[in-house]
Amino acid sequence: MIVSSTDLTELVELCDRVAVFQRGRIVDTLSGDGLSEQELSLAMDAGFATPETGG
Repeated sequence: MIVSSTDLTELVELCDRVAVFQRGRIVDTLSGDGLSEQELSLAMDAGFATPETGG
């Protein structure tokens, strides 16, 4: 089953693994002990901390 949600509590309770997407790309995948609201929040923020580089 695929779940799409912005509710971190819901994701932690329902999912075995969560992929964090930003700008159409997976920036992190969390599972097991690494799947917590705090880790999800950090993963969600991390993708915006580094500006995209390109040419």
